[in-house]
Parts: sequence; C-alpha cells; structure tokens
Amino acid sequence: MDRKLLVTAICAALAWPLAATQAHAQEAEAAQEQQPAQEGEAVELDRVLVTGSRIPRAQVETASPVITITAEDIQRQGFRNVSDVLRAQPLATGAVQDNQYAGSFTSNATTISLLGLSPSFTLILMDGRPLADYPLLYNGQSNFTDLTSIPTAMVERIEILPGNQSSIYGSAAIAGVVNIILKKRLEGMQLDARVGGYSDGGGSNQRLQLTGGNNWDNLDITYGLQYSHQKPIYMRQRDFTDTTDDNPNPDLRYGSRTFIILNGITGQYDDPGVGCDNVAANFDGTTQRDFRPGRGFFCGSRAQPGYA
Repeated sequence: MDRKLLVTAICAALAWPLAATQAHAQEAEAAQEQQPAQEGEAVELDRVLVTGSRIPRAQVETASPVITITAEDIQRQGFRNVSDVLRAQPLATGAVQDNQYAGSFTSNATTISLLGLSPSFTLILMDGRPLADYPLLYNGQSNFTDLTSIPTAMVERIEILPGNQSSIYGSAAIAGVVNIILKKRLEGMQLDARVGGYSDGGGSNQRLQLTGGNNWDNLDITYGLQYSHQKPIYMRQRDFTDTTDDNPNPDLRYGSRTFIILNGITGQYDDPGVGCDNVAANFDGTTQRDFRPGRGFFCGSRAQPGYA
C-alpha cells in the first residue's frame, strides 16, 4: 500500500511540469489568436508631406500659415496653367514678365513673384524637391523657375508658405516657398480638352491634357502631357484701340508716322504734299497726309496701331 502511494506521488510530481508547460503553450496560442484581431483594429495614419520643414514628419503642423490650393479649386475656377493659379493669389503682388510680355529676356517662360519681390526670392518645389532653374536669366539678371512645364491635370494640390523661410530653405526662399504636389499612383487614362475665346474676337485659346498611369507590383508609372495655344488680340479688334482717334488726349490724335521729311535745320516736318499718294495703299489703304501739332505735315495712318 505504501509502495503504491509512493509511486503515485512520484508520477504526479513528474507530470506537474508537463501540465504547466502545456497550459502555458495554450495561453500563448490564445494570445496569438487574439493579436491579429487587435492589430486589425489599429488606425493607420496617412503620410503627410509638411512644407514648413525639411525633415519628413507625419501629422505635424507648422507655425507659419500654409495656403493650400487643391485640384478641385483649380478645376472649378478654370485656371489655364499653374502660373495663373499662383498669380491669382493675394500674395502674388509683384508684376512679372511672362509669355505675353513683349521684349523680355524669357518670353516663353512664366513665373511668380510673392510679396512684390523678385521671382528669384521665391523657391519653387515639386514634391518637396527644388526645380531646376530656367536656362536664361530673368530680366537678364537673376535665376528663376519656369512654371509652364507643369501640366495642371497632374497637380494634386499646391501649398504656399509665405514670408521669409530662409532659415529652413536658404536665401532662395526670402519671399516664400511654393510646393507643387503631384498626383501619385494613377490608374487608367484621362483626356481633358478646353477651348475659349471672346465675343469681340481674338484671343481664342485651346488646351489639351492627357494624364494617366499604371501599377505593376513594385513598378509605378505616372505621366502627364499638356498642349496649350492662344492667339493674340490685335488692337484693330477693339473699338477703343483700333485708331489713334481713340486717344483721350486730343493733341495726340494723329496718325503713326509712316513717311516723314525731316528738316535738319528747323527740326520740323516738311510737307510731303501729294507724295503721300505713293504710300496711300499701306495699312489697308488708310495711309494719308496728316498733321502733328508742333511738327508739321507727314504721311501716316491713324489705323496703324491696329496692325502692330
């Protein structure tokens, strides 16, 4: 009897660690089964690109006010390009030479001036990275960034950080920073066409945009193309500029000088007389003998500004 009790006690002592190990394993398995459920309930934050800092951080706001313009704002207000979007903002108080400015050093480029300062003091970023400078100098003096090469259909949003940001971005950001954030991971293709004009004629414009993209596992391709064309508005196409007679100063209502005979002694015009008949066919037959106060008679056309 005592031997049986001893054997039973020894077996129980040997079985106890094994039972404890099995119980611990079952608890671990139960914890592992509950862990996916807990992970599934976790909230994953979206990545946020902060314009006011060169250090990538998530869910952080800067002390400086950031003006945000979304793609919906651009579409709703009908801006033709990125330059028009930026120049419509209250902070764009400076006049700039753009592709409609005659006689400039960079006639095919558009840029932006914040707070009335030179465009060279506004830093233009794309997805947080500086854009390359235009190959020609602005006004023949300073570097700047051209905005015409950015299709508006590719823009997700534009962030403007006004004021002196040189402590973060360097001396190129004295007037502020403009960060143009493009769309990512597009699927399919989208074609957008726009035409416009004026009821008085001239200035007709067309814009064609093609955007799209594809994703293959680790490969992501996004593309965007934009074609824009705009015709000029000639002075002859408006009633208030089609002739020099529209000048509000009566003393300046004379034709543009097509042909003059200048007296080298008196500095006055010698009257060409019937000689104006030889050039009367110029400018659609509007050239005639005209008079300029204080100088004399000459051959000119009062409709000539309309052909400039």
